[in-house]
Amino acid sequence: MGGLRTIIGGVVIDKILSARAKPASKSEGYHVMVAFAGLFVVVGCVFLLIALYNSMCMQFTDDKAALITACASMIIALLTVLAANAVREHNRPKIDGTFHDLKSQFEGALKGMEGDWEKPIRENPKTAAALAALAGYILADKIV
Repeated sequence: MGGLRTIIGGVVIDKILSARAKPASKSEGYHVMVAFAGLFVVVGCVFLLIALYNSMCMQFTDDKAALITACASMIIALLTVLAANAVREHNRPKIDGTFHDLKSQFEGALKGMEGDWEKPIRENPKTAAALAALAGYILADKIV
């Protein structure tokens, strides 16, 4: 019975965790506004780099001004990646802790129900196998 509990627990836990790992659903208007904000940030960065290039052209030759502007854009990109990574790592422990708690509670519930399942299965193994096959077919149809 331990193998059956492991299989059922693994399938259900994977389904629950994969569903909970997805970000919360937002309205379509929210996504449109975020897209516009991202577009304006990109346009602003382009104009900032153009202004930097024009400013550097007054003090340095054109090739040195282009090099300084390219370095500035790389620094901006690096800072953006580091900030995104910091935000992701900050949120990760909360999510991992929640998943671990959910998994331990679910496994405890399965262990508590294990004794109730054994007697009917031992008394009627063919019926239990047919019901398990039917449940697997229904779950596969719903999941896949």
